[in-house]
Amino acid sequence: MKVELISTGDEVMEGFIDDTNSSWISRRLIDRGIEVSRRSSTGDDREAISAVIKECSGRADVVIVNGGLGPTTDDLTTEAAAAAAGVPVVRNSAWESRIRDWFAARNRTMTDNNLKQADLPEGAEVIDNPAGTACGYQMRINGTEFFFTPGVPSEFKRMCDDHILPAIFSNVPDDTVILRYFLLGIGESSIGKRLSGISWPEGITIGYRAFFPYLEIKITARKTGASELSAAETMLLREISPWLVGRKQLDMAGNISKLSGVIPLQVLEYGTRGRLIREIAGAMESVSCRLKPLPETAHDLLAYIKPERCRTIAVGRETENGIPVAYWGGLRGFAVTIRMPGRDHERFLDFAAAAALDMLQRALSGHRPDVRYEMAEITEEADV
Repeated sequence: MKVELISTGDEVMEGFIDDTNSSWISRRLIDRGIEVSRRSSTGDDREAISAVIKECSGRADVVIVNGGLGPTTDDLTTEAAAAAAGVPVVRNSAWESRIRDWFAARNRTMTDNNLKQADLPEGAEVIDNPAGTACGYQMRINGTEFFFTPGVPSEFKRMCDDHILPAIFSNVPDDTVILRYFLLGIGESSIGKRLSGISWPEGITIGYRAFFPYLEIKITARKTGASELSAAETMLLREISPWLVGRKQLDMAGNISKLSGVIPLQVLEYGTRGRLIREIAGAMESVSCRLKPLPETAHDLLAYIKPERCRTIAVGRETENGIPVAYWGGLRGFAVTIRMPGRDHERFLDFAAAAALDMLQRALSGHRPDVRYEMAEITEEADV
């Protein structure tokens, strides 16, 4: 199935609003093995919107259009859709009543321009919007199924969950399985080289998505048996396990919370300027966090936290040799100093905080917290 997205609005084109709706719906679709084949954006221009609708029609199976259904003069999507379909705009009396009732229930004055949201292309089917006055609607143009949606994220997501996604999924065979793996400290080109010589079972494809400092590897299995999928997973894990930090979803802080349980954890941080504390504090209850000056070498940092009576993860002071990260579990401890030459400094701090999470997750999982990364150097180690 070919799915395309169209986003409308001057505020999107000019960068004042991030197009989070397109990202969100793309993720929801890929969970069912449906990849968005194209994303288009256009400003508040009737002819431009109509042109991109015509361009997508007949090419895609489904097009989701977002934005431009409000009551103001620059909300032009409905007029553009009608022009693209060659039909007039007509008043939907049922939705007009909904709009009047919505204002009456809130004891608010309704102006005439609000009724513009009840004007739809002739033949369009209303999609309910329980959270607002802009209904969505569905119509066919040149054999392509179009879904028109409001730009407000909460209204858009509710409409997609209640109507649009079920309608799309009902026409897609449930024969696709997607497995996700998240890596830290290795780049897409390096992993691609490691996987390039593997002969995957029939129906298996491998996808990549880099978002610093992480890399997502995706197995997509279409019409593939359980044994072939298991074989593919084994083949993949053989190559990526040293850098694996998550499966299904990336949530090291949440996983650390589950592994730690009610046993107290202490987080001491300095070099990464609160990044580690922000990650962990939001996911755990039994955690003590302190931002304070700390030693600048792996040996000294581990010696500093060794007297602590509870499990402790610490990030020390940055020097030209890098940033030290240390873990103390009560009986054993481990520390490294990480350096990332040539990288943007803020990105390096992001990476060091992620490495601290990785070290902590490994330790709590019962593994030696011995982190190794291709995109960073280990300049010092300490072990007690």
